[in-house]
Amino acid sequence: MTTAPDLKDIAVIGLGVMGRNLALNLADHGFSVAASDPFAEVVTKAGAAIGASVAVAPTPEAAVALLAAPRKILMMVKAGEPVDALIDRLAPHLAAGDILIDGGNTHFRDTERRQAALAERGLHLVGLGVSGGEEGARNGPALMAGGDPVAVKGVS
Repeated sequence: MTTAPDLKDIAVIGLGVMGRNLALNLADHGFSVAASDPFAEVVTKAGAAIGASVAVAPTPEAAVALLAAPRKILMMVKAGEPVDALIDRLAPHLAAGDILIDGGNTHFRDTERRQAALAERGLHLVGLGVSGGEEGARNGPALMAGGDPVAVKGVS
């Protein structure tokens, strides 16, 4: 699925239990995955748990740099300010057409606000509900995507 041998299909940013397991699930299904976390200690712990199937980068920005265009970034951080902070941190490293996916159970009004702000930069946002807990994330979560149909199709 990757367009170049060194570039990854998707990045998962946020390597708590859900993010770690979703990264492994994606890798199990043939996607090349980069991953990171805003917190260095989480990156270190997750890197040991994930092993060689996922390219763990030291920072979210470094994970984004590993992606093929258009970049697809699954944000698995807590809803609210942490999502805004991560978007602000990543935005300078993104280009028109890139897709951010918010898997943090965000309130739909926040998703709409973020979609409008990102659209002004030519970026897309998909709101993604993830259900099934740790076991589902690892072996088959229920995913409910919403947002710009072009962006949703781009990550389907």
